[in-house]
Amino acid sequence: MRIRQATCVLAGILAAWTLPAANVTVYGNGTAFTNAGGSNANNFAAFDAWFSNNVRNGGASGITADYPRSGNGSAYLAAPAHGGNNAKADFEYLFGNGGYSLGTLSAFSYDWYRDSASTVDGHYMPAIRLYFDADGNAGTTNDRGYLVYERAYNPDTSPVPTDQWVSDDLFNFAGAGQSANLWMVNFGNANGSVLEIYNRDLQDWLTTPNPNVNYPTLSANTKIYGLSVGVGSGWAGAFEGGVDNVRLAFGTAFDTTWNFEVEGGDVPEPSTGLLLLGGLAAMAAVVRRRT
Repeated sequence: MRIRQATCVLAGILAAWTLPAANVTVYGNGTAFTNAGGSNANNFAAFDAWFSNNVRNGGASGITADYPRSGNGSAYLAAPAHGGNNAKADFEYLFGNGGYSLGTLSAFSYDWYRDSASTVDGHYMPAIRLYFDADGNAGTTNDRGYLVYERAYNPDTSPVPTDQWVSDDLFNFAGAGQSANLWMVNFGNANGSVLEIYNRDLQDWLTTPNPNVNYPTLSANTKIYGLSVGVGSGWAGAFEGGVDNVRLAFGTAFDTTWNFEVEGGDVPEPSTGLLLLGGLAAMAAVVRRRT
């Protein structure tokens, strides 16, 4: 497994200039952030920018050329085999404007890759998550968590393909014209522990109360604060792969596809929207941190 001591370099994207249906290229320097320690670490945390987060026990994430997709790179994700099955690595994006309402979610898709050298069970692949606040009130924090997509909780998807890019559209799962199942993890519920509930699609989450009062009930007013992709945590084996072309849309208010590329290589031409923002993008801060 090619885990590297690394620096992840990312450019911030200005939320105030978000354009509908934008194709945004996010650049890295070709190396991944890794952390050998057992506590979660990030390379930097910022709104309206992708960053490595929750990296521990030799996990790694960042933009590299290991698995090129729509250009010369992708978001690399790796979690080595670990005695406690507790290696982890995420790549995350948080909205700086307070987020968007779950009821307006209109697109949610991404491309992912599993290397056949991975030794973890065959149903594992990079997960994608929506970070929610159930009541949409930033003043209450015990109703926050993730809605998580993994193929394991959808029918007829194990083992997953290896050594090839796979595109999953969560609004049209496996081309069947229906939304994929998403499972919930709640960070701070009534009994003080992290709880999980499985096998409900987006419509279920929006319209049906949770059967257990320890879980928050979601609605059209639930706020989505961001999203992340990640691997590891409880995986009894090693994983290596990547993610690219992450798309998230909320009606006409926000519609963005993020393409991850390595600086200095051949990449797709920017969209018209990005050309309009060229002057501002040139001023975006590039943050470096060495481990």
